[in-house]
Amino acid sequence: MANNPFEELKKSVEKLIKKRERDTKQDYEAAYRRLRNKLQKIYTDYESEDDGVKITRDELRKFDVDTAKLMANMYKDNEKAVQNTLESILNASYSAVNTITSKYNIEAVKRKIDATNIIKKQVAGHIWTDRIKKYGNDFVYDVHGIIHQGLDNGDTYTTTAKKLKERFGKDIGNTMRIARTESARVLEDSKYQAFEDLAGNENVQVFKIWHTMGDEAVRDTHQAMEGVKVAYDEDFILPSGAKCQYPKETGVAAEDINCRCYVEYVTELVKAENTEENTEKTTQNNDIKDENVGINKQEEKKDKKEEKHSEAYTFIKNNLKDVKHLEVKKLEKSLSDDEIIKKLAGGDMTEKGSCSSLALAYTANKNGLDVTDYRGGQSRAVFSSPVNIDKILELPNIKGSIEYVERETSGTQDILLNLDLGKEYYLATGRHAAIVKRTEEGVFYLELQSCFAENNGWQNFKNERFGTMIETLKKRFGCKSSVNDILGIKIPSEVVKMEVNSFKNNKEFKDLMGYINTATDKQKKGMYGSEK
Repeated sequence: MANNPFEELKKSVEKLIKKRERDTKQDYEAAYRRLRNKLQKIYTDYESEDDGVKITRDELRKFDVDTAKLMANMYKDNEKAVQNTLESILNASYSAVNTITSKYNIEAVKRKIDATNIIKKQVAGHIWTDRIKKYGNDFVYDVHGIIHQGLDNGDTYTTTAKKLKERFGKDIGNTMRIARTESARVLEDSKYQAFEDLAGNENVQVFKIWHTMGDEAVRDTHQAMEGVKVAYDEDFILPSGAKCQYPKETGVAAEDINCRCYVEYVTELVKAENTEENTEKTTQNNDIKDENVGINKQEEKKDKKEEKHSEAYTFIKNNLKDVKHLEVKKLEKSLSDDEIIKKLAGGDMTEKGSCSSLALAYTANKNGLDVTDYRGGQSRAVFSSPVNIDKILELPNIKGSIEYVERETSGTQDILLNLDLGKEYYLATGRHAAIVKRTEEGVFYLELQSCFAENNGWQNFKNERFGTMIETLKKRFGCKSSVNDILGIKIPSEVVKMEVNSFKNNKEFKDLMGYINTATDKQKKGMYGSEK
């Protein structure tokens, strides 16, 4: 199973940076070999036994020009390679964060990103291309100096070549340091900008948590920052007093250079403002005006105090403001699986498919609640939203988990094969949600969306229609066998499972089912519907 997606993103970027470092080293080695060969030719053509190397001014000038061109081309290639690496990291990071935040229904927000502003951002008054150019100019100057000094001093080819190799080695370090520092900065900068949209949502509060790579190379001042949590728009304050919105942004070389720290973004529901004091004052005024009204107000206030809801419930309710509520009643008698399937199943005629709400409706009926579905519209959208599915898992006493997998097919298969024997689960993976269970006969999923009655009901994941469990996950659940790889960065996929029987006697779940519950004549199902 994959770890925290932000940690996985950071590790993938580390791999990309190391590849860039290997490529840079190869580029320098190739340039050094070309320069060494040119130098060797000079020693071969112009060296005499008695007088050392005698080269004309014009020949030396030509050699200097050729050397400068060689170094300039190498630096130009380096700058382009670093630019491409930064663009790859930026695009991958932004896509990854959008994948993570897409579960929050923020349809009104148009995410845009200023790539140039991020990549060419000034840090401590300079952009990285300025440093590349300075290093390049210094490098050419030093290479010329080493060669000229070697010729003037009568040094052997071997001695001069050794000095050049040492200078090349030093410059490789400069280029790699720029690439590593800027890559890490672009990763954090793009993550921060991508979360800006979500931070502007009035129902969600975004926090940042500082993390290190947890090894011996971590600075002491950064080790002290491990786990520090601040609000999205607040600065981290390091032990040195340096401030930053995220790692690599202090502008202090000692804090930023070669830093490998990263930020994890977490969200919390914004609590409604406490209006108890105002309610009390209003009640007291009403007591004076009308004793009976005052009594009623006090009773109402008492009821509100007793009725406390979870943050998850409130979050989902806030997304259901435009959805009508149809009261859910208890079933007069328990229904068998076949009776629930007959009650709920049918060809899906909703816009994008009601798999999630149908699975929840089954869960409700299984726990003694009289619920029907196929309402469609905003009801379907809310209960199919990944963020709301995650929030359902956070309702009181609901048992389940969210697991991250690299490959949706094999990862989900592992989860299914390890389900508790005989238990039923709500499962959301790939592009589908369904009730699943593992028995002695195999692993099954509940089909409720077919227009053909014989195709509805419990289906073995290994079947004639689709084939193996992997093929069923591909063709029915829309799972991918490939790694979700964006420009070399692996983005794990989320699999949610919840125990069906843990929803029993859950008042918040019962109330939420009122936004799924649909009158029989309003159901969008029938012979023209299909599995979605």
